[in-house]
Amino acid sequence: MAASSSSQVFQEELKDAGERLLAPPASTPELLILLDKVELLLSRVEQAPSERTYDALLPLMKALIAPDLLRHSEIDVKVSVASCINEITRVTAPDAPYDDKQMQEIFELSVMALGKLSLASGRCYTKAVSILHNIAAVRSCLVMLDLEFDELIVEMFQLFLNTIRSDHPQSVFSDMEMIMSLVLEETEEIPLELIIPLLRSVKKGNQNISPTSWKLGENVLNKCADKLRPYLPPAVQFMGFDVGDFAEIVFSICQDASRSEHLNGLPISATGPSSSDDSLLKKASQTKGKRKRIPEKEEVPEMANGMENHGEELVGCQIKVWWPLDRRFYEGAISSFDPIEKKHKVLYADGDEEMLDLSTERWMFVSKSNFSEQVGILLNSVSL
Repeated sequence: MAASSSSQVFQEELKDAGERLLAPPASTPELLILLDKVELLLSRVEQAPSERTYDALLPLMKALIAPDLLRHSEIDVKVSVASCINEITRVTAPDAPYDDKQMQEIFELSVMALGKLSLASGRCYTKAVSILHNIAAVRSCLVMLDLEFDELIVEMFQLFLNTIRSDHPQSVFSDMEMIMSLVLEETEEIPLELIIPLLRSVKKGNQNISPTSWKLGENVLNKCADKLRPYLPPAVQFMGFDVGDFAEIVFSICQDASRSEHLNGLPISATGPSSSDDSLLKKASQTKGKRKRIPEKEEVPEMANGMENHGEELVGCQIKVWWPLDRRFYEGAISSFDPIEKKHKVLYADGDEEMLDLSTERWMFVSKSNFSEQVGILLNSVSL
């Protein structure tokens, strides 16, 4: 009887907090106090809660994804909201608590919050540590994989390797290592964009500059050696280095790969897809979504290294092009190249098309393209 009464009181607390958050206080200090209370309440909710407890959570779940909170002008508020939503994600795991579009904005907010791990201490730092732990504990990074938020995953990898420090708690290091290893092991085709940050972290010289980043990269490479074996040799070649320029684990993995009778994917010397092969174009057309046009004066984000000045060899490739107004990539396929204008025609999923100078755009190969084929295209174009 006492337990039932206690549960009812707790459920009422959840409902009350949700109702208050649906009409949040205008004062930032008051809002932060309320969000702290909400996070504390959510931390007490067990996974797979009872139907009554779940019903009591609904007002909070609705309030936390309101635009006024998700896009609040104060960083402290946004980080607190991200921390609360990560508790919701823990409760509903392995199911996502919101629809795909909402989850994208939530993960974007979470990755932004993880950037606060660069701080030495403080409110945002503490929240970021909690968010990181929840992502590792309930493996919500796999939801990012399932929803194909590839660019966010790449951003998260780079953030981990750039942020980790020797004075971070061991739990931060372990959670980063677990998330990165899990993503690599569960990814069907590992994209070049995930391999290069790892290799850079264990390049000789970085061991003295960023020893903790070196150790993180080395540990992840060790854990995922079998999965990475087909991918490292072409990635090292693409970067223009020798395997001896990296940590010993890179040499070991590449040596094992050279002994294998068969490598996953195409050999390094493979050429890109033929312009007559329209299978990639058909595949790209299956993706849904419409996007806004970029104003001519919109500043073009920095492009990934090594992706500029390509021509005919990219015809037939699937790529993702960044649209700043939408703050996301859109998938399409390259159907032709104009050597005079030095522009590629990109066909998008919604039937839209445009001519782009890829040397001034931010873009990447789609993650599920054959990795060795991607690298082969780039290497062949460099050698021409």
